[in-house]
Amino acid sequence: MPSLTQNSRKNSGKHRCFLLSLPNEMLVEELMFRLDVEDILALRRACRSFFTLSHTSAIWKRLLRLMNIIPPPLPPMKRHDIEYLTGVQAQKMVIHSISFSNNWRSPAPRAYSTQSVALQQSVQSMVALPGGEHIVAVVADKDHTSYGLEILVVDPRGGIIPVAKLLTETKPYNIQAKYMTIGGVSSIAIGYVRREFYGNIPPGYAVDPSLYEEESMNLPHPLRYECTAVSISLDSLEDLVELTSRGPAEFLRHASARPSPFTRISTIRSRSPLTALDLTVVVGVPYLAVVKHYETVVFKNLDNGSVSSLTISRWPHLSGIEHKIQKFRILPHHRELLLLVAIPELPPPNPDVPPPPHHQKQGSIHGHLVACVFSMPRDAEDVRDIQPHEYRILEQYGEFRNIEISDPAAPAQSIRPLHLQADIPHVSVYYENLAQLSAVELRVPPYRPYSAPHAPVPFFNEGSMSWESKHNVPGMYGRPDMPLHLNVHPGHSRPLLWTTPVDERVHPQLIDFISQIRELGAGEVRESSTPGKGSKNLPPIRIKQKSARKEQDADVQLPALFRRRIRGGIQSLAWDDWSGRIFLAIPEDCAIHVIDLAQNPI
Repeated sequence: MPSLTQNSRKNSGKHRCFLLSLPNEMLVEELMFRLDVEDILALRRACRSFFTLSHTSAIWKRLLRLMNIIPPPLPPMKRHDIEYLTGVQAQKMVIHSISFSNNWRSPAPRAYSTQSVALQQSVQSMVALPGGEHIVAVVADKDHTSYGLEILVVDPRGGIIPVAKLLTETKPYNIQAKYMTIGGVSSIAIGYVRREFYGNIPPGYAVDPSLYEEESMNLPHPLRYECTAVSISLDSLEDLVELTSRGPAEFLRHASARPSPFTRISTIRSRSPLTALDLTVVVGVPYLAVVKHYETVVFKNLDNGSVSSLTISRWPHLSGIEHKIQKFRILPHHRELLLLVAIPELPPPNPDVPPPPHHQKQGSIHGHLVACVFSMPRDAEDVRDIQPHEYRILEQYGEFRNIEISDPAAPAQSIRPLHLQADIPHVSVYYENLAQLSAVELRVPPYRPYSAPHAPVPFFNEGSMSWESKHNVPGMYGRPDMPLHLNVHPGHSRPLLWTTPVDERVHPQLIDFISQIRELGAGEVRESSTPGKGSKNLPPIRIKQKSARKEQDADVQLPALFRRRIRGGIQSLAWDDWSGRIFLAIPEDCAIHVIDLAQNPI
């Protein structure tokens, strides 16, 4: 049988690969389509012809659809559909997804790169949109007298470019941002809450209401709350990004001559506190929802402006105690609402045992924590004193804080792997149990599976996975271990855990970032989240984990120089679990520090 390479003296006397004599279409369909990602990357180093052939867009689009790893979602624009996606974009998505997944699940995850990007103002809080291409940040000047929302674009190398800014009268809180279609236009929708004084305020009164705690008793004037939703079209952002290539002076000249790219789409005002909020699309209709006075959720249809509300009922034996909705998430598949309700109550006194000294930790709650599911009201409907149709008691007479709910997001179906088309990440509830200094997770399916009318499948069943994770600093010289606070950023499908000292500092110092995985061992990485779906006729598994992890938790290794750079504490943190990027801001520092947990493909 002849060899695939043969010495041909007619030409240059060099070895010639007979495979290259075949048509490119045959090489792609019969060779490249049968190779794994690692084999394709190795083959491109063989010669220039294979290097060129390995960049064929059909190869990488096919791998994108056959991976057992869900790729990062892209902004909802036409050019990001699979038919318009370029080969370079598909290749970057595949390689980036593999790199991050392998690093995140490895025994020793590490930061591939870190960098710090200087800004004009300090970052108070920020949100990373799915895919890590856009960040929405709350910024303030040096004296904290001027606040605004700033849109930051992240380039493929992790650099950050400010492109648009919206000034606000006071500091925005509880910021949320999502890709949504508003009025038929693909946009970034941003929701936030701000506070202001009202009443007989003397002219020139310059005291900032942001300086006071929400439940402070020493307010000089009553507070009024405003929940606002604004949008900025993705096309406008693309135009502004193009302007940045002309240099700062030209960008400022052209951008200042244009009208504001932001559009106010909704405002909800109240003299009662407005706290947690959510933005979502229910059956193609965008909604803004916000918690009002702790026990009511107000919904506003962003298409027609209709308002509805839902007021929860108090537990009968605790009717004298105010129930406080801490966090909530709209489950749009069946118009249902997942609420986390805290009921402050100390345990009943024991006459035989003296009560222990009570010390309220910053931001903590003593009492009960309950997860409830309600049906979302219809437009213009006011539902009062309604009982949940499902609930689960998470804590009784406990002490807890840092309550979070994940925000599931998935890429468009055109770029989603074929066997994961029906999969949507679980909604996960996280909180910190202060009695045990551990983080607790409760996983809730994103939608109720279809079943017989008389046998409904509950949201909170015995199969809901719950884990606890504890971390300590090892003691030295015979000293006991030092416990740590365990903080959680829920992300979309992968939570980011980080530890801080047990103290009362407003801006705690980072000890470690922690990678948390649910399945141990090497082999196939299955990111399918819906049991029973996609289990038949699966395509070949393309990605395998190279090394096994023996523990669910692993510390992320950071460079020592970068640690010194952020030792001032954490002012704000954003986490995009699709691109594998952590965005940090420290107090009184006009910069964003970026940690990249994936290799950037060339």
